[in-house]
Amino acid sequence: MSQPLYDLLIKNVRVVRPHGNVVHEGDIAITNERVVKVAPGIDVTQAKKVYDGKGRLAFPGVVDAHMHSGIYSPLGEDAVTESKAAAMGGVTSSLNYFRTGQYYLNKGGPYAKFYPEVLKISKGRFHVDYGFHLAPMDRKHIEEIPALIEKHGVSSFKIFMFYGSHGLTFRQGLGLGAGQKQQAQVVGIAEKQATVGRRDHGSHTQMTQSTGRLLARGADAKAGASGDHITRAYLARKLRAQRLQAVRGDAVNA
Repeated sequence: MSQPLYDLLIKNVRVVRPHGNVVHEGDIAITNERVVKVAPGIDVTQAKKVYDGKGRLAFPGVVDAHMHSGIYSPLGEDAVTESKAAAMGGVTSSLNYFRTGQYYLNKGGPYAKFYPEVLKISKGRFHVDYGFHLAPMDRKHIEEIPALIEKHGVSSFKIFMFYGSHGLTFRQGLGLGAGQKQQAQVVGIAEKQATVGRRDHGSHTQMTQSTGRLLARGADAKAGASGDHITRAYLARKLRAQRLQAVRGDAVNA
């Protein structure tokens, strides 16, 4: 008796292709963890294992090119929970942002020592295929980029132009007057978005336009600008807490 051609055969699914607007009824054959055939009526005797899709939709796996793990929770925990959530949403490959410093293992130093620890913690924990793209935090890290590519296969890097350790930050402040008004407008829109949610397309557009004007003003003044990479709801809570603290301080001083 000949060996089955396929390791797994997923029967009776509605296949969604990347191109076109038609859903195809068919089967999906997998060998060595790769899809080798998509067609209707594939013989079940040709597979070691058969799974009945029961008419469910079958999508190509999504690649999330910028995912965060290990910021506000330990990497070992986030690797499990965040990748599981991603898989439930159809993501099968994720590229995770990581760097040295606060929140990210709370360690500094060269990537030659730091990154192997990241890989060790991550091993066997992700529910999807994963990789990392790294942020050089100082000039030493920039010098390490060739080694990270050659030894570890890291091929994606995120450089923050306003991190002072690179020597790329303008020291001059944004200034008062119109600049402050522009900042206040951005903050106000952020708070509105946190209240009404992402479905408010108008406020999202306002945020994009106002942030653009703020950055343009900063460029004209040769000033750096940066923002927290956090959710709008978190930002709004943070701003309200800061305002409450300021009000309490004024009351005490009075």
